[in-house]
Amino acid sequence: MSLTNIQLEILETLRNGSMPRDEVVKILAKPRTTVFNNLEKLERYGLVNREQEPATKKRGRPKVLWVKTEKREMIKQINEIQIRILRNELEAYIT
Repeated sequence: MSLTNIQLEILETLRNGSMPRDEVVKILAKPRTTVFNNLEKLERYGLVNREQEPATKKRGRPKVLWVKTEKREMIKQINEIQIRILRNELEAYIT
């Protein structure tokens, strides 16, 4: 499995630093659900993390920020994902 275009766009957007989902949506001009679903997939792959802003005395919930993981860690995780995918494809081919 490889990353989709939207996932690559999200990673490129987060390269500049952490930001809330709504800001990512605004920059990419994509539907909120599309961005959120792909952020969650990238989180499962270990390529992004959620961070919550510290609570303030203001009303409402603190913002959830999305952050790209460190480059060295990200490369390691991408390699692990690719190995798992290749193993699954090989097992499916064999059976």
